[in-house]
Amino acid sequence: MNSPGGSDRARISDAHVRLGAALRRTRDDLGVSSRRIPKDGEADKFFRSGHISNVENGHTAPSEELVEAYIALGGDGALLRSLYRQMRAATDDMARGRRQGSQSEPLELAPPRDMSQVTDHSEVQRHYFVEANEAYCTIDGRGVIEEFKCVAVIRAVTPGTRMYYTGHTYSSDRRPGVLRAEAISGGTLAEVRESPTGALQAYFDLGRDLSPTDENPHILTFRILVTSDQPVRPILVFHNTRGGACDMKLGAQFRAPKLPGKIWRFAVQDTIDAEHPPSGGEFEIAESGFYSHSFEGLTPQWSYGFAWVW
Repeated sequence: MNSPGGSDRARISDAHVRLGAALRRTRDDLGVSSRRIPKDGEADKFFRSGHISNVENGHTAPSEELVEAYIALGGDGALLRSLYRQMRAATDDMARGRRQGSQSEPLELAPPRDMSQVTDHSEVQRHYFVEANEAYCTIDGRGVIEEFKCVAVIRAVTPGTRMYYTGHTYSSDRRPGVLRAEAISGGTLAEVRESPTGALQAYFDLGRDLSPTDENPHILTFRILVTSDQPVRPILVFHNTRGGACDMKLGAQFRAPKLPGKIWRFAVQDTIDAEHPPSGGEFEIAESGFYSHSFEGLTPQWSYGFAWVW
């Protein structure tokens, strides 16, 4: 593969090329010179222009600090972090190949086509990022969750992506069989895997191959049904553990007589902090029992949701 300058320098992998191209598009869209990418978060310190060129052309792996610098300038955090994770996975695969004595170029990891090719959910998740999530929860008059209706707005990172993963638990009733997944639109349920403590892993076939060049995202709608007599713990939490989502809209419908006496929203790094109502985060009590909030610009490794007292 030739660089724009005509040299024959080899690019490291397709994953490095995809990330580099996305970084270049980000910089071009923002009108930022390759000499003006801030380093160490300092306004008067910058990455070398030659290093930026090598990264954007797929010749050099960027540091996480460099990727975050593009995001701080206004880049798409979910997309760039997802591409960075895929680049790291490709780098790890190449390192394993070298340790095993392979002399050939490492194979680019292809998205799984069906569940026979999936041993771990990370093999599915690495190939897409979630532009936005929506989750609407209904809680009956006993305080028991009936269902979550979920919407995932998905964009591919790797050509040929066609599977999606979601994981759920019902912490107040950890028996197998309590949770059940159903597809509504945008895909079919491919397989469910359940732990001895009732944690649900649901895999969906999106029904078509997604590509990073798709003009529009793919929208998957599904529900998680709960069969239990145990009232929910007074917290609904979304863990953004992989930094996959840009935005999250959460809604909760409570029904009388089990209505919250006090309810607040949270965005925290440590879920212990969710137990303490933040300043400005408390909802006014709604006679309808419905509460919703849009969380924007989600931070990787943080948790978001609602907590309340009955």
